[in-house]
Amino acid sequence: MDITPLQSIYQLKITLEGIHPPIWRRVQVASDMDLNVFHQVLQTVMGWTGSHLHEFLIGDRRIGLLFDQELLEQEIEDETGLRLCSLLEQPQDRLGYSCDFGDSWQHEVLLEGVLPFDAAVRLPCCLEGKRGCPPEDIGGLGGYADYLEIINDASHPNYETIREWAGMGADPEHFDPQEVNAMLADEALWRDLAPAVRVTADELEYNLGYFPHEVVAAAHRWRRELTPLFLVELERAAANPEQLAACDNYMLHLYAIYFLAQWREPAAFPLLIEFFSGDSELCYAMVGDLITEDLGSILASVFNGDIGALDTLVRNPKIDCFVRSSVIQTLVVLYVEEVYSREQLVEQYSKWLIYFLQATPCDQFTLGSLIRNICELSLFELRPLVEKAFSLGRVDLSIIKLDQTKASLAKNASVQQDILDNRYNHFTSDVATQMSNWACFREDEFGANDADALTDFALDWPAVQPVHVEPKIGRNEPCPCGSGKKFKKCCLH
Repeated sequence: MDITPLQSIYQLKITLEGIHPPIWRRVQVASDMDLNVFHQVLQTVMGWTGSHLHEFLIGDRRIGLLFDQELLEQEIEDETGLRLCSLLEQPQDRLGYSCDFGDSWQHEVLLEGVLPFDAAVRLPCCLEGKRGCPPEDIGGLGGYADYLEIINDASHPNYETIREWAGMGADPEHFDPQEVNAMLADEALWRDLAPAVRVTADELEYNLGYFPHEVVAAAHRWRRELTPLFLVELERAAANPEQLAACDNYMLHLYAIYFLAQWREPAAFPLLIEFFSGDSELCYAMVGDLITEDLGSILASVFNGDIGALDTLVRNPKIDCFVRSSVIQTLVVLYVEEVYSREQLVEQYSKWLIYFLQATPCDQFTLGSLIRNICELSLFELRPLVEKAFSLGRVDLSIIKLDQTKASLAKNASVQQDILDNRYNHFTSDVATQMSNWACFREDEFGANDADALTDFALDWPAVQPVHVEPKIGRNEPCPCGSGKKFKKCCLH
């Protein structure tokens, strides 16, 4: 699927006209923000409540919502579907904004600068500003001047009445950008700003018993709006894994991972590293087979160049062996996708081989997975270290045996085509293809979520005697078969 590149970041200065000293805000927003969304952002950063009509003014154009047209008794251009970048293009371009046509508040929106888009920057955001916003329905510039005269004179006979009426907004000099950003960062506000995004995110939140193809297709159209929401979701998953693991059928964090991978979003990389550095049991509870099937491809898709972060995971003996093996697989993907050269791959894999040869205790499963990757890519330069690993008895022979390495590590060996064609060795390319075949989305023979049919069918079954169920065996406990290995490395699968 072709993904349209994200736009730029606009740095804007918004000034309320006719007031001295001036009331102003400096903000950053996405350049392709919908005008209606920008209207609500502007209302929030200035301190208005969004309770009045509005319009944008540029040249002879008057732009607003068509359902306001009858109230205004004037012809206006529909703002629906218009983007901010269609009105402001170059630094020093200006846009007028008017709201509350009774009080007639006029604003100047100045484009100060155009910055490269960076998904790590939370948008929209307020950088700074001066002075508080006038109270709503104060009577315009004249009423506001009277208000300031009273609120700044405690001896005025109307002081207590006006102060009580103004409430929290009684201090005309108060402005805190952190308070504004807290409102902008609020997820409920984001969803109010973009109704289509709200619907899309809501329908991805829980497993509905089927794969939502139409919703997933719509999500790609809202890439810019959903990217920050998905990044916040990953932050939440890393910070509160117990809470998410306890939510039955919760799916939003999984969709977030796959969408950000398909969109090649590097800001997701450190969040995923933090997530998979946590408790392995909780990781499995939240993402399941993603770890063994797609984690290498996902990490490669969002890789930001920080090989040190991958190295730390691989060298951490507290991390589950399947996670470590998938991290090693990340470099296979980077090599196949021509991000990493053969020389870089050999250098990093040699470091990991030496580490596992010296580590006590040695994770034989992860070392076996590393050697299997070395053989698949025919990295014959590493053959001496591979043979030493076998001679020291450090390789899990259920993963690979010494005789299997001979041919693939010969000097004239080449990478087999099936390795290059394997989808697990490529970037995440399509959320629908990679998620829609999951067992949780498959319809059974009675139809998805057809509880009545299942119940009726069960009534026809003959009665059966209860079966004793053995206690659950933890992944890291000794395998009950008596092999001496951990359950996860022996009979778990």
